Amino acid sequence: MSYTIIPNPMELITSPSTMEKQYIVLIPTFERLIHNNIDSLIDRMGDHDVLVMQTASTQQQWPLVIRTELFLTHPLPTIDELPFEDALLAKWLCRIPTSRMKRTEDRLTRTSTQFNTTEQKIKQSILTKFTPPKIKPLPTVGVMLSVLNAERWIRNALSSIADQTVRADHVFVVDDGSTDNTVREIFKMTERFPSFTLLRIPTNIGKARALNELLHYVDCTWLIELDGDDWLDADAIERTKEIGQQLPERTGAFYGNLRYWKGEDMMSYKRHVKGYPVHSPDDLLGYPLPLGPRIYRTTSLLSLGGYPVIDFEQGRLYEDVSLLKKFLATDSLHYVDCTFYNVRQHKQSITKRNHSKWNDFKDYL
Repeated sequence: MSYTIIPNPMELITSPSTMEKQYIVLIPTFERLIHNNIDSLIDRMGDHDVLVMQTASTQQQWPLVIRTELFLTHPLPTIDELPFEDALLAKWLCRIPTSRMKRTEDRLTRTSTQFNTTEQKIKQSILTKFTPPKIKPLPTVGVMLSVLNAERWIRNALSSIADQTVRADHVFVVDDGSTDNTVREIFKMTERFPSFTLLRIPTNIGKARALNELLHYVDCTWLIELDGDDWLDADAIERTKEIGQQLPERTGAFYGNLRYWKGEDMMSYKRHVKGYPVHSPDDLLGYPLPLGPRIYRTTSLLSLGGYPVIDFEQGRLYEDVSLLKKFLATDSLHYVDCTFYNVRQHKQSITKRNHSKWNDFKDYL
């Protein structure tokens, strides 16, 4: 038998020559494993394609030995699907049928202190959420995105929806007049979703109008609003279904906590922002925006007429605040202490570029 030993999983993407042998053996630099045991590990795989161990320190599932031909039918995620490099193996492994895996009770033992930083702890808590999808039929949950010139980030956003512990019942995307390759990147991902709707608007009309056009196609009980440059934890759909089942019927929308990351490509962790209940328009205008994640009961959203299109900036800014103000008026907006939404902060974001207009908007309201 022939195998290649790789300490850094990213070499699987950056160095195609690593795929030339029959097996790939991933021995992480932060773990201890006796190299002369590799032949016996391969023997233990039997007819399976992946030998999986768990890291004793982080509880992460680690594909220690991989039959190289498996990558032909189950390719690795592309770099632009990853929020950070450490997510490569976790995202790939959750896509592999469990029947093709051999799990061992052995544990890899940490020999480094690299997981003691706050950023690494946060990343590991996210990675442990990647598991093969389960079935939870009710209530139905969809994800809704309005995108504009998001070719750089849209694959990461859509990949985070595809790699869920419970699949989204439907994904709804409206492209609001993109002039880059956003639509081409979306088409590359559509086959990963059993139910996918893409609406293309040739000329930019603004997020509120674009989402209202998309609402004509929505038939899910709950809708998660996701920006094209943000991404979800792997348990976002599962948690939304659980929370949605427990909330009273009068709840028209709920929100929770946010994680913030910084970076145009691979991201670094910045902070966790815990939300709190808002009870009045003044509370809403004093909230450290954005208020999110925003999850809407579809019937309530439709009963309010969808997203308000106001005169301020022709309805192109702060459409979320205008809508949440309407939910507050019906006493149907609720805070839930949950964290599964990740915000990417970068120089090109609409919020960043229009920060100076917030006070004008508050005066307008």
